Amino acid sequence: MKQILLASTVLLAVSVSSSVARADDNAKVDAAPTEPPKIPFASYDSARAVRALHVETRKILKEAQALEKAGKMDEALEKYRDAWRDAPYVEMQAELGLAEARAGHMLPCARNLYTAIRGWTLYYNDLRPIELMREVFAYCKKDLGTIAIKVNVPDTRITVDGEDVKEWPFVDEVFVEPGNHAIKAMKGGYWLNQTFVKIGPGERQPLSIAMQLRYESHHVAFGRPVSLNINANLGERSEPTWPRNL
Repeated sequence: MKQILLASTVLLAVSVSSSVARADDNAKVDAAPTEPPKIPFASYDSARAVRALHVETRKILKEAQALEKAGKMDEALEKYRDAWRDAPYVEMQAELGLAEARAGHMLPCARNLYTAIRGWTLYYNDLRPIELMREVFAYCKKDLGTIAIKVNVPDTRITVDGEDVKEWPFVDEVFVEPGNHAIKAMKGGYWLNQTFVKIGPGERQPLSIAMQLRYESHHVAFGRPVSLNINANLGERSEPTWPRNL
């Protein structure tokens, strides 16, 4: 009996300590850094970059880096966008988001890194470690508002203040500046849904959107009905008579 009680006590202690450890780990992950993380420039001549990126894409990225190092940040960001348009892959979106973080553009940084992290795999770790991505993402979004969207119909187009976001459920969290925002949901065959949300810095608000089918009535005009009255003389020796000009 004492052995059973001792074993139960040990298991309870292990369980409690494991729960505390998990809570500590979660706190470390969720805690946003107070200082901007150091974001080194990537090497686009590495074996991983040469193997994974097209020659033209690497050329654009090198031009973007050169502009950024020269202090021409706006031109550099446009070049990073050109690289992403040339190769619309996760690692390119990550590079754009990291450059936006270095420029202090927190909102586009959070949106781009959020999408990049969701599609991240170990295959990309040679170019950028996922730990760096998460750290920068946590810093960029700490003073933004987060709208957690849920829609009852898939493939619904979402816009925020007229800006196209993406189709739900491919995006379920939208990052916005603190303040009032208009959220629209659109899909063919459904009524437009518009919701207004007020959100503060660092706040996360859930938003459930119920799309309603659009029913349409079609009135078909038929021709005017025709009524015929036919009379015939059917005597034994009479020829049958029929109305003429029918």
